[in-house]
Amino acid sequence: MTGALPFRLDFEAGEPLVEWIATDGSRFTEPFFEETLARLRRGNPANARTRRSRTPLNALRDVAPGVPLAALIFHVSRCGSTLLAQMLAALPRNLVASEPQIIDEILRLNQRVPEVNDDDRIAWLRGAVHALGQRPADGGERLFVKLACWHVFSLPLIQRAFPGVPMLFVFRDPVEVLVSLMRMPSLAIVRDTVTPGQLGLTTAIRDALSREEHAAAVLGALFRAAREHRDALVPVDYERLPEVVWEVIPGCSFTGDERARLQAAAAFDAKNPAQRFTPDTAAKRKEASPAILAAVARWAEPHYARWLAVL
Repeated sequence: MTGALPFRLDFEAGEPLVEWIATDGSRFTEPFFEETLARLRRGNPANARTRRSRTPLNALRDVAPGVPLAALIFHVSRCGSTLLAQMLAALPRNLVASEPQIIDEILRLNQRVPEVNDDDRIAWLRGAVHALGQRPADGGERLFVKLACWHVFSLPLIQRAFPGVPMLFVFRDPVEVLVSLMRMPSLAIVRDTVTPGQLGLTTAIRDALSREEHAAAVLGALFRAAREHRDALVPVDYERLPEVVWEVIPGCSFTGDERARLQAAAAFDAKNPAQRFTPDTAAKRKEASPAILAAVARWAEPHYARWLAVL
């Protein structure tokens, strides 16, 4: 649909329909795509309707390609991936969609509709990305899509959908990640966002884990999946941000002025761009409780060490 973005699947009619939201012609610059949607709802009365435009899912197959997809961003959560996305969004020629809901719903659609096959999901993923990459009125030459952390488990399917597109993997020491997740839990550690099968555990064992252990097991599974697909991923270590951004993205060059803009964007808090960034590594290490340290040592550290070993 011209001038509209696909933002979620609606199952009320019995079959999944794509719900669209009218755009305002501007680039996406918010830390998360849900914030972009909130802005579009506020700014356009048509988007406040109870019933927005809906189309059959197969309509995504007909969406013409937009600006080229420059890279896909995988990550382990709370690891600097939002900082990376915000840095890239600071450049006028970049369009950055950060964790769009429609991508997650298509990737997980086979869990809800078992008859959906991989070829269908690939076609719908491509169409959704084409729609997200429609060139905005204020410019844009390349698209970056930041995925949810659990999408690393779908990497083979995503690779089939977007062959040749660079795939970044942003990571951070699991102790620091787990401290952040215990401060403010995310959907990543809601039970069954990452399934017992993806954790490599039975449901009974998963359900017996403490809050810290379950979150650490999720982190361990993410690092295990990344190691299994090491050849497909470009590592982005949190400790090397922000400089690593202009060093490692295949096919992306940056002018001196653009590097200065990237550096300037990194000086602000990624999730709250109105605030200056304050380094927190030491504080998080100090805050790590015995329960966090024990959980990481058992469930995450072995997989993290194996990941580091293949870098």
